[in-house]
Amino acid sequence: MREWTASDQMLLQTGRYDLDDDGKLKLRYTAIDPMDRYVKCGCGKPDCWMNELRPLREHMNALIQTILSCGQEGLIDGGQNPWSGTVYSLHMAVSIEDVFVDPSYIDESASDLYWEPAWAFDKEQREKSSKYVAACSAP
Repeated sequence: MREWTASDQMLLQTGRYDLDDDGKLKLRYTAIDPMDRYVKCGCGKPDCWMNELRPLREHMNALIQTILSCGQEGLIDGGQNPWSGTVYSLHMAVSIEDVFVDPSYIDESASDLYWEPAWAFDKEQREKSSKYVAACSAP
């Protein structure tokens, strides 16, 4: 049987992790998961135009590289560092790997101690809030 560390137990309590069949921690979701939902085909057709779309983070990275290359070649205004505010904002957005939000942090009712439905509600709120904050952070 596996020995659980305090950090393992804390990760499980966040609702972000589950256990796989072998009892190992596995990531259940990240806050940036919804970004890829918009570029994945759901129809299953091999010739679907959406199959050629890049995940959003890859797309933003390619856009940053294109802006910088065009600036170095003098193809757009701004010299070596064109549109520095735009590049900076895109760089910050593409750098987000995950966001952890816990709205129940200041919950004085301690509802998570009382019964399972309240704990499940808090867990669901953490996931939705984390995804919301991640979406608000992207340009």
